[in-house]
Amino acid sequence: MKASKRILCAILCVLLITASGCGNGGHGTQKTADNGKRPVMGRYVEEEYSLEDAAGEKPNQIKAIEKLADGNIRMIIEEKGIFESQDQGKTWQQVETPWWEEQVSGKILWRAAISPDRSMVLEFMSSGAQNEGTTAIASTSTESDGEQISMNSSGNEYLYVDAEGNASAFTPQTDPKDPLIQYTFSNDNRLLAAGVNGTIYQLDVGTGAVVQTWETQNTLMRISLAGDKLIAVTHSGMEMFSLETGTTLPVDEELQKMVETEQNMVSNQFFMEGAPYLMVADDEGEGVFLAGRQGLYRHIFGGSMMEQISEGSLTSMGDPTFLFLNLIPIANDEFLAAYSGENGSHLMRYYYSADTPAVPDQIVKIYSLYDNQGLRQAIAKIQKENPGMQIKYQAGMTGEDAITVSDALRTLNTEIMAGKGPDILILDGMPIEAYAQKGLLMDLKDLLDSDYPQGALFDNIARTYEKDGKICAVPTKFLIPVVQGPKDIIGQLTDLNAYADAFHKIREENPEGTVLDRNTTDPEQFLKYFYDAASPAWLNEDGTLKEEVLTQFYQLVKQMFEDQTAALSEQDRTGTTNYFVTGDTSKIKFRTPEISPMSFLTGGAKMELGYIADVAGGYGLITSLINKMPELNMQAQQSQAQDIFIPASIVGVSSKCNDADAAREVVKRLLSREIQELLTNDGFPVNQKAFDASAQLSTSDYNSFSIMIDGENSEAISLEVTEPTPEQVETLKQIIEKLKTPTLMDSVIFEAVVEQAGPCLTGEITPESAAGEVMKKVNLYLSE
Repeated sequence: MKASKRILCAILCVLLITASGCGNGGHGTQKTADNGKRPVMGRYVEEEYSLEDAAGEKPNQIKAIEKLADGNIRMIIEEKGIFESQDQGKTWQQVETPWWEEQVSGKILWRAAISPDRSMVLEFMSSGAQNEGTTAIASTSTESDGEQISMNSSGNEYLYVDAEGNASAFTPQTDPKDPLIQYTFSNDNRLLAAGVNGTIYQLDVGTGAVVQTWETQNTLMRISLAGDKLIAVTHSGMEMFSLETGTTLPVDEELQKMVETEQNMVSNQFFMEGAPYLMVADDEGEGVFLAGRQGLYRHIFGGSMMEQISEGSLTSMGDPTFLFLNLIPIANDEFLAAYSGENGSHLMRYYYSADTPAVPDQIVKIYSLYDNQGLRQAIAKIQKENPGMQIKYQAGMTGEDAITVSDALRTLNTEIMAGKGPDILILDGMPIEAYAQKGLLMDLKDLLDSDYPQGALFDNIARTYEKDGKICAVPTKFLIPVVQGPKDIIGQLTDLNAYADAFHKIREENPEGTVLDRNTTDPEQFLKYFYDAASPAWLNEDGTLKEEVLTQFYQLVKQMFEDQTAALSEQDRTGTTNYFVTGDTSKIKFRTPEISPMSFLTGGAKMELGYIADVAGGYGLITSLINKMPELNMQAQQSQAQDIFIPASIVGVSSKCNDADAAREVVKRLLSREIQELLTNDGFPVNQKAFDASAQLSTSDYNSFSIMIDGENSEAISLEVTEPTPEQVETLKQIIEKLKTPTLMDSVIFEAVVEQAGPCLTGEITPESAAGEVMKKVNLYLSE
């Protein structure tokens, strides 16, 4: 691969900044300069190209975009048509397509691909799927076939358009058990299709017949071409094949490592449209460019380096709401990237600017124990608003290694004490009170008083950690542990003893059934339903635990677990359900399960517990169910502690940060209405105007839908999910205004308590022994 001067300069600038540790002895917020005299100059920058002039008002959904053999760029926009650019994507002209009105209008374009010779393939969603607005996905596992993913693509239509613009229907003759998820054309115009369950097909564009296949070892996510190399990214890694011979090629180890790192950042989520990262060939076919959350990289096959060209956090590449549709190397060592994002698709140009500092003047480091996609989205927006600042985000536990919570916190504490820690801490899962008592967190009360006076935020949430006139930690989001069930039962649930009594009464009245959903049989999962609403009651003023109260917790949860599982066979108690459902990929997995009240419709549950985190989704599902079954009600959980909420994305500023003003400005923006309104689904916004905006979606903005499930006698049961009424929203706000107690956030304590759930709830050890084991582990942890 021939590297140009621009690309080499960009790589050298990134290497220089990385090698210098971003200056200032490794402190978080720093000024970046060469020997303290002048800033290091030169980096790739981003410019958005408008699609509105050619395609009309937003949203414009790009379904395919590709560079043609003659150097022009062609793209397909859903409901708009075919467009072509002769100036590298800056301006576009619509292509005359007589067949579009007859063959495409009125259909939902699902997938498409463009060949270098201008031929195209288009797939349209079936009419049934169009009406439902979703595509069902399920995973099954059999002894003969292993794990298989199925998607209902029956009835989909396919269209092939040749280079001269002649359109004709065709049907891929692929395995119906291997749904197609991607199409791509080779440089010599061969059509390849990726089957989700591991087969890659070369198809005859005239008949749809299979010409050749390549088999991967796991379910597929995406395929790429680079010269003779066919690169397949699967859920277990990366595989490479020869396009010509069909043989398996040795995997490029450096590229494999990079793919695994990017994949770990999205936790093997399945994306229906777009990709969080992708690879494209260089012009010579000797290597690839890889674009992902970490930025833009260049790699030569067989080489030992991934050379970074651009830092992801400085552009849209680092924004988790943006998914790549394609990356196209264009003239002058520039790149054109198409994304699926907010308000439709976006087209970005990346070019080298010698007059731009290699990194912004200010660098703010943010650390969280667990990866937080909502925070990544907020950081990306703040970053775009402040080009003179770079926000670097690190998660202590990435899943790539066997590091424990204790290990991560120990490393963090060491770095903080050495003055090399982050500027901003996202305190979810951390010992907040201990950090505040040790003076590791800056007082933010003056920031709240000046920028968010009374009533701007839910003050009972935002100021929950106020002590001795100081506020060292501020939740930016929150969740509510709730319970739903018949009104006559729910109204009596005033503490954990009342829950135990209700479970036993329901069990006696329904000797063959269960209290919660029938699949709730795992001891650890069962205990988690009750953890958040009880845990604040266990804490002494000095941070130690009350053994007697914790013992009572184990006793009552054990009693309820016995009532839950009494009617189940041994197989039902220990079996696992072999399926999954894909949902909103941006939703964070909290330690307390999200409430899932659908089993009320089938009669499979008499009560359900869990958290709610947003108005339209979680709360909307509950209110829709109450609309259908008015005998039900919902209330906040009352347990060993009262009026509990789960603080989320809790922000604190390190007292050892190097630039308090920059760090506080980021905190201020995290609490702002504009950032809080981002639809990250990771909690209710603490900003009241942002909450009101989320609750006042118009009918046109709210996507109402129906849920269909099978009843006990295989009859279809449906639920129309609609937005909560103003009265229901007001009821929710009244619940919120009464919340006063944050759950115990320390992950070490949480893990210690959950660890004893299995042996305690199944009778292997007594509740007293379980509490004793927790006390040993927690006391050791507190002494460190």
